[in-house]
Amino acid sequence: MVAVRLRLLYRTFLVLGLLALIIVPQLLALLSGTKWRDRIPQFFWRAILRICAVKVRVFGSIAPQCHLFVCNHASWFDIAPLGAVLPVCFVAKSEIKKWTGFNYLTYLQRTFFVDRRIGRHIKGEVSALYTRWHNGDNMLIFPESTTADGIQMHPFKTAFFAPLIDIAISAPDTVYVQPISLSYKMLNGIAMSRGARRRYAWLGEVSFFAHLGVFLSGAPLTIDLYFSPPLVVSANARLQSARLQNARAQGQERKMLAAACAGAVRQGLDALTIGANSENKEHRKNVVALADIDEALPDAAKVAKASAP
Repeated sequence: MVAVRLRLLYRTFLVLGLLALIIVPQLLALLSGTKWRDRIPQFFWRAILRICAVKVRVFGSIAPQCHLFVCNHASWFDIAPLGAVLPVCFVAKSEIKKWTGFNYLTYLQRTFFVDRRIGRHIKGEVSALYTRWHNGDNMLIFPESTTADGIQMHPFKTAFFAPLIDIAISAPDTVYVQPISLSYKMLNGIAMSRGARRRYAWLGEVSFFAHLGVFLSGAPLTIDLYFSPPLVVSANARLQSARLQNARAQGQERKMLAAACAGAVRQGLDALTIGANSENKEHRKNVVALADIDEALPDAAKVAKASAP
């Protein structure tokens, strides 16, 4: 117990020091609009992972033509492995802007907020998201809009896909979205039990700071990411733009895209489970440690370069 408390204090000290180190440079990068506004958050999340003794294993590769991503959601900590691997901005529900403390981090990460209620996507919001996408920003959505235990998945909320349909209609080229599956897999090198997964998932009424303590005091953790092949947002969206002006047609388009993404994420989670419990070398040979990300995933560098203004 003493060791756990000492670990908590030590890691807390390191995190506070890291925040003090990056806040001013990131604010300057945001004001100047340089490429460092994407690189600094990546450095920050990679440092956080090392402080918390978290290893990230990546299966598959980042599609260079993709700037839109969707992922299942287990915890607020999901942004750490995703932000370390991808130079990405998160699309989040507008309620997060009211979360004390966490809202400042979302600003530094250039989070894009949307009103997820059906019918509330105003033109200005869609236009702003399209501008971010057109400028090369990588945007990632958690369509479940809530957290699960990493085994079960909640239904993907179709409201989050409305802006993607609008982007596809307006874009001059085909728009792709890449599904990502995220799984908290091992604790101290041992496969996590259902109970351990639920402890690391942000479930119930646990406060942010209480749950932060789980990661700051926890044992070495392994998180797996599975990048599925990219999907076309809407194959004939621009050709069917007149048809899609109809609210009912737009709703069907959202449902189809949400179902396709949810299916791909579910398959990715199943593939991670199979890979963890078998000697299937063909499946496991693509796994890389976070320390080897830059060498093993050259597409990540391409994505970062494409995101730079």
